[in-house]
Amino acid sequence: MKKISILLFIASLLLYFGACTKEAGPTGPAGANGLNGKDGNANVYYSHWKQLGDAWRDTTMDGTLLKYNSDSAYGITNAIRDSGAVLAYFRYSDIVFPLPYTGFAGGIANTMDFRLGNKVIMYTRFTFDNSASVGASSILEFRYIAIPGGVLVGKRDIRAMPYEEVCRMYNIPL
Repeated sequence: MKKISILLFIASLLLYFGACTKEAGPTGPAGANGLNGKDGNANVYYSHWKQLGDAWRDTTMDGTLLKYNSDSAYGITNAIRDSGAVLAYFRYSDIVFPLPYTGFAGGIANTMDFRLGNKVIMYTRFTFDNSASVGASSILEFRYIAIPGGVLVGKRDIRAMPYEEVCRMYNIPL
């Protein structure tokens, strides 16, 4: 008897809900358009490719002799230095190299790198023999990309991504 009661109850529920029809109410008014945000790169700053010329100077950093050249970098703020990421590159003959870069210019092992200040970037080159004998050619072009903290880049380390992929991700012209 209990089984029959349960079956009758289920059948009545099916009949009740099956008899219901869906009726759409009137369409509501259109909402207001939101403000358009900045297109393309989630507030990522990047510089133009720039030749720094022959004005490389000698200095010493942590007991190491090196050459350096600095450039204005308005996209590099204290906030980006503290919680964001800055990537730097140099280009030679349309080939882009990420910094730091180690090579054998002038037949001497050396590394080009960069240091950050507030609204300034300093490009450096030191030789492994500590002679600071290799500067940077005036035909090299440099660029930086400053990414504020809180910009999602996924699970990959952005510093390990190829230059072209970073540019595609943030809609930066190559």
